[in-house]
Amino acid sequence: MKIGHLALACLAMSTLVSCSSSAEEPIPERICGTPVDADLVRPLLEPLGKIDEYNEVDRKTAKTAPCLILVDEKATLRFRFSWHGGAVDPVKKATSIDSVITLNDPARADIGYNAAVGSDGAIATTACRTSGGDHFTLSLLLPRAPKNDKDTRTAIEAFMRAYMRETVKTLGCAKA
Repeated sequence: MKIGHLALACLAMSTLVSCSSSAEEPIPERICGTPVDADLVRPLLEPLGKIDEYNEVDRKTAKTAPCLILVDEKATLRFRFSWHGGAVDPVKKATSIDSVITLNDPARADIGYNAAVGSDGAIATTACRTSGGDHFTLSLLLPRAPKNDKDTRTAIEAFMRAYMRETVKTLGCAKA
C-alpha cells in the first residue's frame, strides 16, 4: 500500500510539473525575424503561455511566405510576408473575397505606410525594390481576436506601426 501512495504522490507531482511547463514565457525579442517591443505585442498574444514560432520567411529570396505565432499551441498571430510587383490597396485587399486575408471592419490607418487596420488584423504595404518585386506587403491576422473590439483595434494599430517599420529595416530594400 505504501508503494501505491508513493506512486500516486509522484503522479500528482508530475502533473504539477507538466502544468507549469505551459506557464507564461517571456515575450521573444524577435518575432518572425523582426525585433519587437514586448509592451506592444503582449496585448495581441494574451492570454500568455508557451510561445512557439513557425516561420517560413526568407528575406534573401524575397518570396511570399507565412509566419505563425502559437501560444499554448493555438494560432495567435498569423503573418504573411509578401514581395510583389505593383502597388496594392490594403482596404480593397482586406475586403475582397478573393484575398488571402480579409479583416473585420477594416479602415485606413495612418501608421507611416499605406495600411488598413481591422478589429482582427492589419495589412500594410510600401514600395520596396528587391528580387521579389518592387513592393512589400505585410499582413497580420489575429484568429483569436474578439470581433469589433476597440481596444484590440487600437493595440493592433500601435503594434503594426512599429512592427512594419522594423520589418522594412530588415528587408534590404530600396524605395522603388
